[in-house]
Amino acid sequence: MKNIYSLVLACLLAGSIFAQKKEEVKTVDGAMDDMMKKWTEMAAPNENHKLLDAFVGTWDAVTTMWMQGPD
Repeated sequence: MKNIYSLVLACLLAGSIFAQKKEEVKTVDGAMDDMMKKWTEMAAPNENHKLLDAFVGTWDAVTTMWMQGPD
């Protein structure tokens, strides 16, 4: 029983050690907004996508998939 109390205490202490302060969260959110803006700009279609116009259409494909390995 003593080990269980020690484990619970260790978990509570670990949670408080790794908890983030409010100021740190604001910094991370700002960085995330900047990253998402840059990602959106880079994901937008550009002149390189024109090279793929030749492949536009309807495609038929046959695929095979195994749920387990060969053994």
